[in-house]
Amino acid sequence: NIVEIQQNYRQLMDDIIVNYPEYFLEKYKNDLFSDEILKNNKYLNGYSFVEYFTTDSTIYTIVKGTKSPIEFKSVHLDKPEKFDQLLKQFSLLFTIKQGNAKENEIDRFLNLNNELRSIIWEPICENISKNVLIVCDNRLSSIPFDVLLSKNITSANNWKDLPYLIEKYNFNYLPSLQFLNLKAPTPSHNKKKFLGLSYSPPQPNKMNILPLNFAGKEVDDLSRLIDGDILTQQQCTEKNIQQKASEYMILHLACHGKADSLNGNESFLVLSEENSNSPRIVYAHNFYSSSLNNDLVVLSACESALGQAFTGEGIIGLTRAFFYSGARSVLSTLWQVSDYQAGEILGNFYKNLLNQQDKASALANAKRTYIKNTTTTYSHPFYWATYIISGDPDELSFSAGTSARIMVFGTIIGLFLTYLFYKRFK
Repeated sequence: NIVEIQQNYRQLMDDIIVNYPEYFLEKYKNDLFSDEILKNNKYLNGYSFVEYFTTDSTIYTIVKGTKSPIEFKSVHLDKPEKFDQLLKQFSLLFTIKQGNAKENEIDRFLNLNNELRSIIWEPICENISKNVLIVCDNRLSSIPFDVLLSKNITSANNWKDLPYLIEKYNFNYLPSLQFLNLKAPTPSHNKKKFLGLSYSPPQPNKMNILPLNFAGKEVDDLSRLIDGDILTQQQCTEKNIQQKASEYMILHLACHGKADSLNGNESFLVLSEENSNSPRIVYAHNFYSSSLNNDLVVLSACESALGQAFTGEGIIGLTRAFFYSGARSVLSTLWQVSDYQAGEILGNFYKNLLNQQDKASALANAKRTYIKNTTTTYSHPFYWATYIISGDPDELSFSAGTSARIMVFGTIIGLFLTYLFYKRFK
């Protein structure tokens, strides 16, 4: 079947990259960076491009600045196992929900950050512009570049005032190295704007899945902001997604999710059973043959950006499944989502989209707003760095009437979030 053929192809690509990296680099240059592509490819106009792929002992990087030629760089890893341990320790700082920071946690973060930055960012950042397209392969796929620091820091008192790269760059991820060669689907101007689906498992339930207390409110507020439609609880089914989502520019899913690192196609969302409110597991491969063709899919679910990692091909999981369904771009997450912060950050993301910001800028500015306005405790990257945007970086095309409503509903959402904050943390 198609999925099996794709997996065999990815394994072959892995073998070529690992065993013949020089050949791969030369072929990659000829296939993806010809003079014609550099001139006509929309993704390379106004964006810097960085592609990482790794072998056992070397990190190869292809870099294209907006005003600089293509550069091929490499960093030799004297102790590859030490680098893998560095990545693991760095990722663990963000994947466990944070309360009050541990006494030495910031110092540990700074030490790990300084070391990682010197390997994957310092060698390539000289000609990088504000807007950056990034392709990460298996080893780097769980690293949010937002949280790398723009300079070495040896001590800090809190998470809020650190010089994160998010303050200087707008990162847009690409699902694979082949994505640059694809012609993006034509944006849809005649579709309805927004379909939001939310599902919080009833308590108790047969799978012992916890509720999502703010999921319903999240899609309700966003639908009011964008003048959209919602399907909640027993209406949040795979069948409704398959039958109705293609009518909308934006598909927004607020539900539980889980990545599978051994078989990315078994990554899943938790939706509702048909004709019942009981939870049902819906796997990534269920969407491969869909024709949803949304301009933007937002997966407001845990670990929706993760899955099975392939060298040179990126991550196979929920995000990739929705690209196969025709999505032009996908917003997804690298670890667990904090239910309350999701509403705040995504609310600002949509407001920025309505102001005609491109998707990467809209998300980056939403994160900047959150960091600026939140408390020092909740400025920990766990709460804001989980969100990444992948695919076509262009802005969405909304009607003038929709943009005007942002002034009214933006104020309502702000007041509601303030109320939730004091209710929850008083």
